[in-house]
Amino acid sequence: MTPRQAEDLIEGHGRAVLRQLLQGGLESRGPGDVGPALVGQDGVRRTPRRVHRRALESLFGTVQVERLGSGAPGQESLHPLDAALPLPAERSAHALRTKVAVEAARRRFEEEVEAIVEHTGAQVPTRQAEALCQRAAQDFETFSAPRRAPPSSPQAEPAEAIVVLTTEGTGVPRRPEALRAPTRQAAEGTMHKWRTRLSQGEKRHRQRMATVAAVSSLTPSVRRADDLVRELAPVHEGRPARRPQPQDKRVWASVRPEPRTVITEMLNAARGRDPEGTPPWVVVVDGQEHPWRLLRHEVKRRGVAVTLSLDRFHVLESLWAAALACHAAGSAEAALWVRTQRLSLLRGRVSRVAAARRRRATVGAFTASQRAAVDRCADSLLKDRALRRYDQ
Repeated sequence: MTPRQAEDLIEGHGRAVLRQLLQGGLESRGPGDVGPALVGQDGVRRTPRRVHRRALESLFGTVQVERLGSGAPGQESLHPLDAALPLPAERSAHALRTKVAVEAARRRFEEEVEAIVEHTGAQVPTRQAEALCQRAAQDFETFSAPRRAPPSSPQAEPAEAIVVLTTEGTGVPRRPEALRAPTRQAAEGTMHKWRTRLSQGEKRHRQRMATVAAVSSLTPSVRRADDLVRELAPVHEGRPARRPQPQDKRVWASVRPEPRTVITEMLNAARGRDPEGTPPWVVVVDGQEHPWRLLRHEVKRRGVAVTLSLDRFHVLESLWAAALACHAAGSAEAALWVRTQRLSLLRGRVSRVAAARRRRATVGAFTASQRAAVDRCADSLLKDRALRRYDQ
């Protein structure tokens, strides 16, 4: 027998042994006998007793649980052992439910089910996995509320730390009935070109905006533009020195409430860790206008002084679109051009980069589509110039 065959054999038999150990532990607890009669919360006295058996799907496979049930005519039987262990109402054990929820955050449901079957002894169908994830997420707010920093108990922060807030929106495809009213009305007014899928441009009104927010404390560190560019370079080119990491970071995302609600909650969380407004607040946003307007309105209403900055990773999208207008996709020239322009932007030369791109398009006699890509890039850079003060 080869070592590989031995490992496979031990893994399979090992799960069987673990399942038998769990089965033995459950049997050693007994059926949960609490006496000749049982009175439930409804005040009904239940005297007839019968041993009921139920299956429990564990990480090691299916085990059987025998528990004593007390019943009465027309009443549901009660099983004291279910509450003593405690046992979930569904077939899946608590440890398996946790495993399903963790794996669902990493991959698709189909891949999740395959991974659980491969690495455990449990059998979880795809629909059951989806239902378990929904139940695991339904009490998210209740779970998170006690862990939030209250305004009356600010967290101890270093004297030089700043409060960093980030917000970003991303579209999540939804069914028509799950869309917000304006988006649903716009979707109903569009015509499908194909019967089996959506064509280009038809996905615009098929998504619901999910808002992601985060609040953390960070010790400032001085970095040059070259250091920021080097962080995005390939691994073999070397990495800069490790910089301070965010502390006490809280991240949350939601697709159900309006973006205004998430932004308000983000500012409340920042105020909770900084009631006096002593450290500077820095807000990093993405390239969407609607969250900007909401954020500016809420900041002005509260009278909070913040520094707004555009996430530098979103700048790369417009730069790459302009680079592919004059360079072949995947070419070294395109990558070099993007890296050079990104370095110029980080040094505060926004207007110079936009003007150079337009001049290059004019002198090079670009086609209409190429010129359109360059103009979109230049317009985006100039429009958000106040948020691209990376050199300050």
